Amino acid sequence: IRNCDWSSDVCSSDLFMKQLAGKNVLLTGASGTIGANVARKLIKANVGKLVLFVRRDDMIDAKTKMKVLNSPTTHVEEIDFREP
Repeated sequence: IRNCDWSSDVCSSDLFMKQLAGKNVLLTGASGTIGANVARKLIKANVGKLVLFVRRDDMIDAKTKMKVLNSPTTHVEEIDFREP
């Protein structure tokens, strides 16, 4: 259950996202279900710059990938955790 103010039907997570508008944000785990959802919300919140860190072996879901490609302020950085 999400922490929500049911009287106004506004969730605290949405209010938090609005506070990030114009700020630079670094997000790890963007290829997971929760991370992808957060990434989409951050793009919608018009953050200043959004950097998504994902493991090279993971894929960002198609819905998030389209939003990332259409956002000029979002960058995906792949990390390779394999041993050299």
